[in-house]
Amino acid sequence: MSGMASTFSVNIRVTLLFTNWVTETPIQYACALIFLFILGLFNRFLAALRSQLESRWTEHADAWGSHNSARPRSGPRLVGHNNATEELEPLSPAPPGVTVDTAEKAGPHRRKGIWVAYSAWSGRRDTIRAAFEFVRAVAGYVLMLAVMTYNVGFFFAVTGSVLLGELAFGRYTHSGTGGKWQEGGCHE
Repeated sequence: MSGMASTFSVNIRVTLLFTNWVTETPIQYACALIFLFILGLFNRFLAALRSQLESRWTEHADAWGSHNSARPRSGPRLVGHNNATEELEPLSPAPPGVTVDTAEKAGPHRRKGIWVAYSAWSGRRDTIRAAFEFVRAVAGYVLMLAVMTYNVGFFFAVTGSVLLGELAFGRYTHSGTGGKWQEGGCHE
């Protein structure tokens, strides 16, 4: 690791991703900054787009009365146990009208072990989800490697794209899908 920088620099001569991609002129450096900024915005856009698609899929599943709904559980899951009510999510308040009977009739969201699927498998939807996450992961890792060059311009191009991307697209994501930070640090 002798060739890797460990302190921030302001040089315009930077190798980005490939040994042949070296910014040697101010124009090349500016183009690299613009590329990184646009890639960061694109990454945030994909998170918002995926969130919108998930919402649309949920609405369609709800409208058709499908048991394949992608909506998350609302409130605690209650199960009957020796004529007593036991919550599977103990610190969450029970929504009005939720009883042992309604929780047991919840259908596909009933807890069957530690894994809970929020929708049935669908070749089309799951392929789209996987493709979005693949592209977002690639973009995220490219952005991470750019930041790891320890170039001040690259650092601010990437973090600035996160700021502007969240301002532009953050309201199109809802907490619970697509753009949540705890999902995966490097490609958010």
